Amino acid sequence: MSDRMIPLTFGELFRSGMMEYRDRETLFGVKVVSTEGGLPIGPAAGPHTQLAGNLVAAFASGASVMELKTVQIMEGEELGIQKPCIYVGHEVYNVEWSTELTVKQACDEYIKAYLLIRAFAYALNLSDRKVPEFIMSVGYDLEGIKSPKIDGFLNNMRDASETEEWKADIAWLRENTDFGEDFITGLELNSCISDTVTLSTMHGCPAEDIERIALYLISEKKFNVFIKMNPTLVGKERAREILAEKGYSYLSLSDDSFAHDITLKDAAGIVRNCQKKAAEEGKTFGVKMTNTFPVNITDNTLPGEQMYMSGPSLYALSVNAAAALFNEIKDLNISFSGGIDTKNIRQILETGIRPVTVSSFLLKPGGYGNIKKLITAAENADIPEKINGERLDKAAGDAVSDKNFDSKKAPVFARKYEYSSICARCRNCVDVCPNRANARVTMRNGFDVVLHRNRLCNECGCCSCSCVMGHDPYLEKLTIYEDEEEFAAERAERDAVLVCGGKVVYRSGGVITDISDDLLEAVLQATGIRVMSSTGEQWIDRIIEQDNCIQESAFK
Repeated sequence: MSDRMIPLTFGELFRSGMMEYRDRETLFGVKVVSTEGGLPIGPAAGPHTQLAGNLVAAFASGASVMELKTVQIMEGEELGIQKPCIYVGHEVYNVEWSTELTVKQACDEYIKAYLLIRAFAYALNLSDRKVPEFIMSVGYDLEGIKSPKIDGFLNNMRDASETEEWKADIAWLRENTDFGEDFITGLELNSCISDTVTLSTMHGCPAEDIERIALYLISEKKFNVFIKMNPTLVGKERAREILAEKGYSYLSLSDDSFAHDITLKDAAGIVRNCQKKAAEEGKTFGVKMTNTFPVNITDNTLPGEQMYMSGPSLYALSVNAAAALFNEIKDLNISFSGGIDTKNIRQILETGIRPVTVSSFLLKPGGYGNIKKLITAAENADIPEKINGERLDKAAGDAVSDKNFDSKKAPVFARKYEYSSICARCRNCVDVCPNRANARVTMRNGFDVVLHRNRLCNECGCCSCSCVMGHDPYLEKLTIYEDEEEFAAERAERDAVLVCGGKVVYRSGGVITDISDDLLEAVLQATGIRVMSSTGEQWIDRIIEQDNCIQESAFK
């Protein structure tokens, strides 16, 4: 089994999404919701913003902003990310940092996602949904950001019209849909994927380097810029105080994190200089609160020596860091991503902080559907035009005193031996998978199954943390392969289906055998792939039909 994600084409994504919506009114396993309010809520830069399908799933759940996964000069396999790379308990930990795709692949995925969202919104009559704002994230030093690779990425995201991906996707829509020339031309005239950048630097990056990069992005590249700050701004003693008060004293903190990260005074100086330059250039400047928090690995939770903490344990640190920096500046744009969930989303929005993005909450049961829960929890929030310092100070104090964010024992699911490779006992492994690699489908006999799509899985391990059967779905599910070599290389005892070149090979219990019509239908539902009948006489696929909930003549 490979831990490399193999992106789907624009056409594959659009066709399978339309078929899925016709059958279940979902997109990539997520119920499509109506969100007329357009609250500034969405996924943070992380596992939910790597693949185009991920971003469409977030849109389906109501997101109006997308913080794209960080890109940097190192890419793909050279990152050396160890797997599994995510652990989800009460707190959430990870050992991954930037996108696992190449920079070109990442750019292509963001272009695909932008066009897919606009096309789905039109085709599915989602007239109440605005196109989400895409916010780039780049790092980690000025030399890398100035390199042709990252500079090209930034230029293509500002104007994608000359990229191969943009041209191919527009051509596909022209050739395969009846959307009309007015709609297609409208897309072509809106080729800016993003004009806003979040600067992400490594822990320990010197203040002068952070400022130099931000000023370059503002003055020379002409982007709106947010600088991602670290929770260590609260200071070592205050951080330890807060964590102890909340019951997290068992965390092993590294003194180096505080010794090398910038201080509150440093951050205030950077902000003032960048605010001045942004005003001169007519650009928006702000800070994002906050990055994850490095802790030492002491119990083999994940591979390596240090991991990054997020979730409820990060919230009090992040909101206190935000209040401390705001009190130094008094006039500041702040975006937030540090332990947000339904218990605190309203209070944070009502401070005037925006946008508010989330990752850890989406890695827990409910998955992308938790975005809708956040929107519901924040309904009719009183959001001021500018940040209200009194409200922010109160939120900082409440974060320390509120027992909702105290340490809690994470659930441990005992291993149950009646588990099967198509288990659909719950849908946790489907919901929590950021890449949509696990799909729950209903076979023609009415039996629900969950299948695993190998090309979308990067072996992050998240699904193992919420399996009520105590198993590892990404390693044990009946897996759909689209590559003969990977299918052959997989251990023989793993139940698997090879779908390649229009043919299907089914292996169960280590033996190649016939696939039932019911299971074949499930594979088609999970992938949308066309396959030949057993006699090789006709194509078996799921034809898109006219439906009142879909624009007439969606396909030629």
